[in-house]
Amino acid sequence: MDTCKRILTLINPQSGSSDSVAKAIAGIREAWEAPDVDLKFQFTTSHEDGHGKATAAVDAGVDTVIAVGGDGTINAIGTALIGRTARLCVIPTGSGNGFARHFDIPLDTHDAALQLRQGRVLRIDVGRVNNTPFLVTMSCAWEVDIAKHFEAMPMRGILPYVLSAVYGVFTYSPQPFRLTIDDEPPILIEHPMLCTVANLTQYGSGVKIAPSAQPDDGLLELVVMERGGLTTLLNQLPSLLLEDPEVIPAFTTQPFRSLRIEREEPSAIQIDGELKEAEAVLSIDIIPSALNVMVPQTKHASTKQVE
Repeated sequence: MDTCKRILTLINPQSGSSDSVAKAIAGIREAWEAPDVDLKFQFTTSHEDGHGKATAAVDAGVDTVIAVGGDGTINAIGTALIGRTARLCVIPTGSGNGFARHFDIPLDTHDAALQLRQGRVLRIDVGRVNNTPFLVTMSCAWEVDIAKHFEAMPMRGILPYVLSAVYGVFTYSPQPFRLTIDDEPPILIEHPMLCTVANLTQYGSGVKIAPSAQPDDGLLELVVMERGGLTTLLNQLPSLLLEDPEVIPAFTTQPFRSLRIEREEPSAIQIDGELKEAEAVLSIDIIPSALNVMVPQTKHASTKQVE
C-alpha cells in the first residue's frame, strides 16, 4: 500500500499475549518500514487514551492508524477516524476479534501485517447508539449478561463463551422492549432474550449472529429472540458456533436505518465487546460510508473499494 507514508501504530499491551504483540510489531516493521515512511509506535492505556492519540495523529496528518488489540481497542481507535480520509488497519490480539474475523484478517499477527500491507482500502458503515459509535455489534439483552460473565472468565475462546451464555440464562431478567423500526408502527417484545444490532456478521470467536450483515449497504441488522425461542436456540447452538449458519430459526431479523428501543429501566449495553451503562431509551442509526478500512486483497471483493 504505497500511499501509506505516515503511520501510527497504537498497541493495547493488555490485549493478547506478549508473543502476539511482539509478532505484530515485527510484522508491521517488516511490512511498512522504509526510508520514505514515517512509522511510529505508541501504547494505549485506556479507551479514551487510544481515541485521543488516534485523533491527534490524524489531525497532525497521519494517513494510516494501525490498531493492535481487540474489538474494544479497535472501537476506540476506529471511531476517531470516522469521516476522515485516514485508514484503519487492524492487527487482532483480542479474545473475540469479531472485526478481524468478518474481514478475514489473519489471527496470526505477523501474517496479518504482511497481508494488510498488500491489501485494499474499503469504505464501511458505522453504527451509532445514543450518539456512541460502534463498528461490530451493539446488544442490550441476554448478550449483556454473557459479556459480563465472559469478561470475568480467566480464559478465552468458544468454551468460556458457551459457559458465559449458560450462566446468563439464569442471571438475565428480561424487561419489555418497545421497538420502532424506521417509520413502521411500534412493536412490543414482552420477554426479549436476545436483542442485537449488527453492522458486521459476528460477536467474535466465530459466533455469527447476523450472517447476512454487510458493512457497506447503508443498513444495520436487528436480531431479536424472545425467551420462548431459547430451547430452539440451544438446539441450534452447534450451527451457530461451529458452522456458517444462514438462518437461525429462533431469531427474527430485520435490516433498518433507524431504530428506537424503549425499555422500562436504564440498563447496561454491549458495544463492540465492551460494557457501557445506558439510558432506558436507545436511539440507533447508521453513518453510511463513514470509515476507511484496510483488508486483505482477495477478500470481500463486493465491498466498496476506495479509489
